[in-house]
Amino acid sequence: AMLERIRGSMPALVTPFKDGAVDFDTLKDLVEWQIAEGSHGLVPVGTTGESPTLSHEEHDAVVACVIEVARGRVPVIAGAVANREMGWIQSFADKGGFALCDGFSVHPYNHHDRDASAEDVVRWLDELHKEIKSKTKKSIPLWITEIGWPNHDGVGGSPEPVTAQRLLKMNLLLASRGYVRGVWWYDLFDD
Repeated sequence: AMLERIRGSMPALVTPFKDGAVDFDTLKDLVEWQIAEGSHGLVPVGTTGESPTLSHEEHDAVVACVIEVARGRVPVIAGAVANREMGWIQSFADKGGFALCDGFSVHPYNHHDRDASAEDVVRWLDELHKEIKSKTKKSIPLWITEIGWPNHDGVGGSPEPVTAQRLLKMNLLLASRGYVRGVWWYDLFDD
């Protein structure tokens, strides 16, 4: 099965643009190049894929394009959800998108709800998993990326010790969730 093939290098693809629109020809070439160069899987609309700026339709079209070009040669992990926005997830699920991908990359960084606890974020992820499962009738594995809270002394920031405590607690909570296949964050500091 495809999930057993998830390993090694799985780049978050950039979403190329030309004249203000997604450049699907360049995207197709990028997918072919990544596979030819040995990537073990692909993550369209991941953290480098412009998820916060794409419309729902563009997001769907980018993921569909990558799945179509990959043609099962490598796993495709659809992503990412910036700032825990559910509208696109529901739209993608309603259109059957989760049935076509091998997993889902979620980006629950707390830009908008900086007072959210680790429990709040994990509760949201539980709701997300439940929503996906209700639409697909199966458990779609989630990869959690870019977890964290802004940690600065200004308005809306969290002191570093509070951020560290939240990250530790969140990782411990996520380790108990069978639907979570991996958790990553970049670092503990806002650089």
